[in-house]
Amino acid sequence: MSSILNEIYKKDDEDLEPIPYTGLLFMTDDFKDYLHNRVKKQFFDTQWTQQLVGEAQEIEETGFSPDNLFKIFESQAVPDTWRIGETLAECVLEDYKNHKFYYASSRDQKNPNSSQTGADLVGICDMEDNKYFVFGEVKTSSDQRIPPNVFYGDKGMSQQLENLKLKARKRHALVRWFWSKAINAGGEFKKNCKKALVSYTDSNKKVKLIGVLVRDTSPNKKDLCARAKALNHDIPAEMKIELLAIYTGLKAENDNWVNLITDRGD
Repeated sequence: MSSILNEIYKKDDEDLEPIPYTGLLFMTDDFKDYLHNRVKKQFFDTQWTQQLVGEAQEIEETGFSPDNLFKIFESQAVPDTWRIGETLAECVLEDYKNHKFYYASSRDQKNPNSSQTGADLVGICDMEDNKYFVFGEVKTSSDQRIPPNVFYGDKGMSQQLENLKLKARKRHALVRWFWSKAINAGGEFKKNCKKALVSYTDSNKKVKLIGVLVRDTSPNKKDLCARAKALNHDIPAEMKIELLAIYTGLKAENDNWVNLITDRGD
């Protein structure tokens, strides 16, 4: 991963704010390959779809067509730019930060045009030799302002992270949802989720919060440094907060990103 993502800035020793932040940059061709191969599979939840097809084929009836079943069960998520940005953030955190997101929230959508509530990212990470739940918010922006407008307002990233930081009830709901998926899935998912649940039971503030900004603009440290300072208050000692900016090196305009994950264009 380090060969295609370059760390172009981070919180330095002279920055007294405790919230770490990092800016990562793709080279244009590397981003195209990553989007077309890695992000595409995660966006359309290909492995899960294949599992659904396999389970259906075990039914003792005739006339089943794997191709038809795949069309029925494949993810119907609409490839909007913001949805692609969320999946990109998820993939980068798995590959670069060693986080793990076991369950795609799109599986719970009854309407492919709807957006899920709660948090954009729910997963597990390693911290202090333990497993912790990680809750994340993702914003994708082509805004030329620095920092972009997606940080501000009631639905902006700053307020969303504040809510996760201060409202235990919101965190409880995410843990309940994630644990319900883990106990049905079993395996590594359940094993690691149980470890994270032990940490959370010890203190419901033992979690990691992460805000991910996906940008198709030129990298600038000012995208994150002021927001890290603004978030630096009332942070429980057991809680970790981090900000990450991902610069794609390719404009999202003209459906550039959409074409790459739907096999349209080069």
